Amino acid sequence: MGRLLFAASVGCASVVGCSSSTVPGVQVDVVLDGPSTPPMRADSRTFQTNLGYSVVLTRGYLSTKTIELVSCLSESSRMWRFITIPNAYAHTVGSLTLLGVPAVESLLVAPAARLTVGSLLPPAGQYCGAKWNLQGADADAIGLPEDADMVGKTVFASGSFSRVGESQQVFSMSSMKSLDADLAFPATELSSDKRRIATLHMTMVADDWFDDVDFESGQESQNVDALLQNIRRSLGAYMD
Repeated sequence: MGRLLFAASVGCASVVGCSSSTVPGVQVDVVLDGPSTPPMRADSRTFQTNLGYSVVLTRGYLSTKTIELVSCLSESSRMWRFITIPNAYAHTVGSLTLLGVPAVESLLVAPAARLTVGSLLPPAGQYCGAKWNLQGADADAIGLPEDADMVGKTVFASGSFSRVGESQQVFSMSSMKSLDADLAFPATELSSDKRRIATLHMTMVADDWFDDVDFESGQESQNVDALLQNIRRSLGAYMD
């Protein structure tokens, strides 16, 4: 199950601060990195939780709504939000610092997997973070899977769980709640005459995704909320 591409359509026509055809401007490619751990085995990922469960994830999807590059100067960041660029798929209006095309991606990709999902053309300046918005998928979102109904859902996960010495039991959980993750990284300065090209990496460390999920408690809502918060805490970003 591979990650699925979404691309933002951005341009410089009539926008102050964009480069001319002879002077290249700043470009930031946005890349989704596969979860670094735990390792993939065949088509599944196995977790050992803080409540003593062994969880085997066999299907999992996450719906991204937007990814925004955040300036170190908040006033500058807010100003540039008003310079908008229509996206090819027209779900969310993008900008020089915002990718606004929703996509559904698999949670079962190899740790080394990297996928460029779009490019931004931000104004020159210092950038210190990113905002990752997760929301329920639209009916025409890019990458809707065939083996799960993701319309309106932010996350879907299914597989099996067990305790030591006990037989495996199946589970399936999903949520329509949205999440925002504000992610910081060391200041990176970009300009057309110095560092012009950079890559924004969006990352996940999946080890604790099922911590505090008590499958035998019958508290479905609490378990889903725990999964969502664990996913949010697992997100990160860096620039290179």
